[in-house]
Amino acid sequence: MVAVNVSREQWTADGMLLTTAAYNISSFSLASPGLRGSTTQLPQRSGSIARYNRSYEPAEFGISLWVLGCNDDGTLPGSWTLQRGAFETNLRALMSVLCKQSAPITFDKTMHSGAVIRATAIPAPASVELITQMGRLRGELTFAFEVLDAFWGETTVRTDVSAAGATLPKTLPMANYAPSTAPLEDAVITVAGPITNPRVTDAESGSWVQYTGTVANGSSWVVDAGLFTSKVGGTDVRAATSHAGHARFLYVPPRYGLTAVPSLTLSGTTGGTATQLTISYRRKFLVP
Repeated sequence: MVAVNVSREQWTADGMLLTTAAYNISSFSLASPGLRGSTTQLPQRSGSIARYNRSYEPAEFGISLWVLGCNDDGTLPGSWTLQRGAFETNLRALMSVLCKQSAPITFDKTMHSGAVIRATAIPAPASVELITQMGRLRGELTFAFEVLDAFWGETTVRTDVSAAGATLPKTLPMANYAPSTAPLEDAVITVAGPITNPRVTDAESGSWVQYTGTVANGSSWVVDAGLFTSKVGGTDVRAATSHAGHARFLYVPPRYGLTAVPSLTLSGTTGGTATQLTISYRRKFLVP
């Protein structure tokens, strides 16, 4: 793990601001999620055979905080007794939020751009270390967490849209996904009709999802890769939906080739003037 100073960043846990004058994050230990599984080895063959597009293990991260016997704005109460009471109040507030086990904890990081990156996590099995100083008017704590969905993701939904028209196939560069560092596994893909047997293919991974049937003019085929749903006009068409290349309906790595942004292709027949491909998603990151 790499320790990162985050004193000038804004972090919240379940909406509780962790970067105040009374308590703040001194360092953040980050680790990208590890790949699940291994390569394949064959008898009497040197080396191994690569396995591509593997799933990821849960990520881990640690937070080190300091806590003081003062008010949120940094002012000191008028006596040692009140300062000690403020310390206990601040300490217990942090412990009650960061040690919660009844539900996932939502961590938000506000970037310099104003964008918010989010992860849901649970406390790791390790105990919380507390070191107190100055007669218990100052303390240092260390917490460890496990990111349930492996990746950190923006709270803002981004959208890329192809030009509408009868020409097929259509290529859609995902320009908005360019800064991402993690694969996209939960996008929402919308294909506006008319089109017959529409197929959406990722250029880098080769994974694809297809509906065998006709999407009429004025209707849309909508695939939610995160929820594993496939619908036409609100009707479930999973029985007529096929996919390959990955367990998800569509798997999009963070880039195409060495430098290009991810790219999707919509193929099929009998397109019309309204035929169009749209993909909506939240950008994903291996580390925030």
